[in-house]
Amino acid sequence: MRLDGRRVLVTGTSGGIGRAIARAFCDAGAIVHGLDRAADETAAADVALRPTFFPHVIDLRDAAATAGLVLDLTSRLGAIDVLVNNAAILPFRFVEDTDDTLLEDVMAVNFTAAYRLCRQVYPAMRARRSGVIVNVASELSFVGLPGYTAYCASKGAVLAFTRALALEAAPHGVRVNALCPGPTDTGMMAAELAAAPSPEKARAEMLASVPLGRLARPDEIAQVALFLASDAASFVQGAALLADGGRTAL
Repeated sequence: MRLDGRRVLVTGTSGGIGRAIARAFCDAGAIVHGLDRAADETAAADVALRPTFFPHVIDLRDAAATAGLVLDLTSRLGAIDVLVNNAAILPFRFVEDTDDTLLEDVMAVNFTAAYRLCRQVYPAMRARRSGVIVNVASELSFVGLPGYTAYCASKGAVLAFTRALALEAAPHGVRVNALCPGPTDTGMMAAELAAAPSPEKARAEMLASVPLGRLARPDEIAQVALFLASDAASFVQGAALLADGGRTAL
C-alpha cells in the first residue's frame, strides 16, 4: 500500500485520526498537505518531523479561504492525487438543546466542507481520469445514538453524498469511498465522554457496545484510509468501509 510521490490533501490533521492518516500517508511515500483550523504546533509535531508533511491553518467553514488555498496548492503542486475529508466536530447535545448555530457548525465542518473540497478537487481528477477521494463518515452514518442527532445527520449526509459522487466519478476513472470508523481513542472521543452526564458510565457502556471490547487506535483507522487511497483498493468504488470493531453488526 504505497503512495510514492502522490500529492494528498487531508483535513483535520491536528486531531487523532487525521494526524494518524497524515503520518501513515507520509510513511507510504506521499506528499501530504494538512488542512486544520488548529495552530497544530504540538498536535502535529510527530507528523511535522516527516519532511513531506506541510500543515496549513484554515477554518474549513470559510468557503472563500478554502477555495483560495486549494487553488494555490493546485497551482503549485500541479494536481491533487488523493483527497481525504476527515475533519469533524462531535458535540454531545440532545435535539432540544441543539440550536441553529451549533447545527450549522456541525453541518458546515462535517459535511459542507467535504462537499466543497470534492467540488474543487474532483474536476481536475476527472479531466485526467485519475484520483482518489476518501470521505471519513462514521458508524453513526448507519445507526443512531441519543445525544448526537446533529452529528448523525451530518455523517449520514457524508455517506449519501459519497455514494452519489462515486457513481458520477466511476466512468471517469476517479475512485470515491467512505471510511466509517467506530469509537476511536482520540482527544475528540475523550471530550465526548467527559461531556456525558456520567463519564465513567458512558465509557463503560461504549466499551460494552464494541464486540472487540476496546476502542480503536487512530493508527488502525489510518491503515484503512491508506488501503482505500492506494492501488490495493483499485476495484473499490462507492463503498462504506466500516472499521468499528463489530459495533454495527450487533
